[in-house]
Amino acid sequence: PAATAEMWNEHPEWRERTAAGGDGRVGWRNALNLQSPACFKAALEWTRNTIEGHEWDGINLAELNFDADFEDYLRPDRFVPMNPEVRAGFAREAGFDPALLFQPKSPYYHKRNAEALARFLRYREDLVTDWHRRVLAVIEPLAAQRGLEVIVTALDSLHSAYVRPALGVNSERLAALMKEFPFTLQVEDPAEHWMQPPDRYRRFSETYLRLVPERRRLMFDINVMPDRAVDKTSLASARATGSELALTAAAAAWASGRVAIYSEFTVASQDWALMGTALAAGARMDPSGSGWRIEAPVALRLLFSDPRNYY
Repeated sequence: PAATAEMWNEHPEWRERTAAGGDGRVGWRNALNLQSPACFKAALEWTRNTIEGHEWDGINLAELNFDADFEDYLRPDRFVPMNPEVRAGFAREAGFDPALLFQPKSPYYHKRNAEALARFLRYREDLVTDWHRRVLAVIEPLAAQRGLEVIVTALDSLHSAYVRPALGVNSERLAALMKEFPFTLQVEDPAEHWMQPPDRYRRFSETYLRLVPERRRLMFDINVMPDRAVDKTSLASARATGSELALTAAAAAWASGRVAIYSEFTVASQDWALMGTALAAGARMDPSGSGWRIEAPVALRLLFSDPRNYY
């Protein structure tokens, strides 16, 4: 729900609002109120102009969801959305203003009325799912005209206790949109999993392959960030590196042979060669007469130690 800093600065009336009444800059993004028809129209116009104005390789619709505090997603000063359109829309449907969920004297106060909170959390899921459908309906035809792949990057809610209630992401509902639109689903594991063993991606793959129509349309994103909380683990580094990162890349690529790395800047330079080797793990190379026979599920590069040329 963020487009440009200019849109945020020039249209303060389009800014998302928190439950405490402040501007909705909960995380690093300038979150906009996409339930405002004027704001949504402007954001989609910017998106269309951006796609049509440059020679892109593809389109990535990434993290189209709410932001929240990681420790307590119900912090009033960091809980969104609470803009006028959402409040009015939910009140028409549920019969009460969602702002009452954060007023201690209200009968709908979330600490005493779990049912009322659950109903608003479901409403937030509806919004996020609908945003994806509406945006994909615009960008998919543009992508088809130019032969571009569309990737939807979404945080994983199926193995997380945080993502669905805090961010409004329902992975099953987003995967179901693959029947309506021919995009590739890129699953991003949230920060709570970054300290787990690399083989978690094999487990994630098995879950998502039951939801995705075609294996080639599934891939995973690895966050290589230097701020993992590793003080209570046996991990050697706050940033995934070395054999841990290589094994993580191999496990993540098991689904379709593809993997995304976030980001080029945060990966240690010496790790790129290791990841290349790890991603080629499915290849076989055997002597065949005077040469070699190579079988590989993905494109790869061969490096030989001797100076001869091979054809």
